[in-house]
Amino acid sequence: MSIHKYIDSLHKDEIRYELAIIDVSSTDENVTTDALRKQIRQVYKLARRGSMKCEPLQSPSIASELEICTPKVELLESQLQAGKVDDRNLTLKLSRRANYLMDRLARISESSSHLSDLRSRLIRILSVIDGEDSDTDSEYKETQAQPSNQKVESNVIYVKDKPLNLNTFNLKFDGTTCVRVFIERLED
Repeated sequence: MSIHKYIDSLHKDEIRYELAIIDVSSTDENVTTDALRKQIRQVYKLARRGSMKCEPLQSPSIASELEICTPKVELLESQLQAGKVDDRNLTLKLSRRANYLMDRLARISESSSHLSDLRSRLIRILSVIDGEDSDTDSEYKETQAQPSNQKVESNVIYVKDKPLNLNTFNLKFDGTTCVRVFIERLED
């Protein structure tokens, strides 16, 4: 799982957790959240270059993950009930937090009813944020029944990424290989 898209939404304990499961520890206990974010970004930068592996060393225990994630899901639910679903900043923040927790729970190899309940609560949060109806089959049938020449409107949230300097990756297209292979290397 790659959490680089969630880094700005992570809390201090979550960043410490993400660093700990890939065996990178922060020595200073008084380090700020911004410094931890900078550290984890550097780790993922090294991973993209191939200098470091960023895969979890072991699957987390189900009990500890449930103990940590349950209050976080409850907090998301209370924020969703208290806030306005029309506020784009709030919905983006809640969506990122819910998706992070969903990805975090996906690391657990065991299964339990509590874990399933927590995942279903996160799915409900995401469906409220996205404004989807609970009956997705009827929505699918409606979109299939529309003629193909009509435009279908959709709500897309754009997240502006920082510009990337391709020279840092030491990739150059020399024209002797396939362009698609080069683009795949860029995406990796």
